[in-house]
Amino acid sequence: PGTGKSVAIRWLTSILGMTSLRVNVGVLNEHGSVVETLNTAMKVLKPDVVILDDLDRIEVDAEVLTFLESARRSCRLVIASANHESALNGAASRPGRLDELVEFTRLDLPVVEALLGEFRDLAELVEELPAAYVTEFANRCKVLGREVALSGLDELTERAEETSQDSD
Repeated sequence: PGTGKSVAIRWLTSILGMTSLRVNVGVLNEHGSVVETLNTAMKVLKPDVVILDDLDRIEVDAEVLTFLESARRSCRLVIASANHESALNGAASRPGRLDELVEFTRLDLPVVEALLGEFRDLAELVEELPAAYVTEFANRCKVLGREVALSGLDELTERAEETSQDSD
């Protein structure tokens, strides 16, 4: 968690100039009608890319597999994110469903610098933090000022560590 998967996916689709439909896959197991609604949304919106967030957090059942296969047929690209590859259901990771697995262990320094924008000179201080916390630090710099943001860096780092431990 917090390695920048969602940021990377949004950047990729943006840089490729593709339209996307982002799906919180947690809703896919709630009701079969959700899958039907998503299929209708894909027909109406005709996205280039379908993004399935946190595929490892759900039980990949027949309804989800049907949606995944439908998305692969109707879109140019299907991207799924997962926090733990080992938690992916075997059916989801069979050949023809997920073509490639890319591991994000942490943000690269150029990505951290891009997230910090005008405060990129502080990148080495926050490069170990998850993307959400780097963004929060950048926002603190903008709104509260550089010195106040730096004085709260220990608190931000502690929160990031607690969040990381909670997700393991």
